[in-house]
Amino acid sequence: MPLGIISSGTVKRFVFTVFPVFFALFHSPGPAVAEGFYLGGAVGVEYADVDYGKSVTLNPSDAASVTNRDGDSEQGEMSSFKAVLGHRWDLSGSLYFSGEIDVTLRPDSPVTGSIEGTTTPGNPDSDVFPGDWSLNKNRDAGLSVKLGYACGEPGFLGKGASVYALAGVRRLNLTLRTTATGTLSDGQTFINSSSSEDVSVTPWLFGGGMEIGSEKSRFDLRVAYSRYDVGYESRSGTEAVPSVIGFEFEVSEWGVYLSYTWSPGFGLGI
Repeated sequence: MPLGIISSGTVKRFVFTVFPVFFALFHSPGPAVAEGFYLGGAVGVEYADVDYGKSVTLNPSDAASVTNRDGDSEQGEMSSFKAVLGHRWDLSGSLYFSGEIDVTLRPDSPVTGSIEGTTTPGNPDSDVFPGDWSLNKNRDAGLSVKLGYACGEPGFLGKGASVYALAGVRRLNLTLRTTATGTLSDGQTFINSSSSEDVSVTPWLFGGGMEIGSEKSRFDLRVAYSRYDVGYESRSGTEAVPSVIGFEFEVSEWGVYLSYTWSPGFGLGI
């Protein structure tokens, strides 16, 4: 299936179907891959569903303030390139625990959309002015933990094969761009707002994956889900009719990543 039509439902079915199958097929107890440090690089694609909302609050000097809202929802894909440093510890039996830190960079591939603006009947001053918007993920750094199960005796997936659950937290930098233009009912008060804001969020992520290969070098395929909210305000209008324009972004995304990891053969406690 082309990446351009991957849906969140498709990824969910992958997670809840493929992973249990691998647990069932490779359940024989056996030694885990030797614990220690590992290095890796990954490529990925993140499928984001963005709900955008814009509010306009007018504060005329001769009347009560009024707030009006409008919104939009768009989907898009963003690619990523990741460097990973991790350490693995063997637990009881075939279980293992890993901790990872990683840094991710992304090309410019924003999710974009626009709203047409809305006006309350009988109140032309209530327009939520039309404008474009975009959300672009720039870079992030993260800390993740993995709890895994080594598949046991070597099979067609290799001696280092395993499946695992994943949880982590990230510090993510975003660039948000918005515009808003319009003229109030007096025909003179013109609203014109264009902004670009760099903001940071700290979303959690959850997922799972599987490793294929030898004890020394392996391919790692994982799926992760995260959700985060971010927003900001800008001020516009005139002295007589100032306005506050609020922008809100709610993001829900699934990511699929393929990495290659290599173990140098040493680590803490070895």
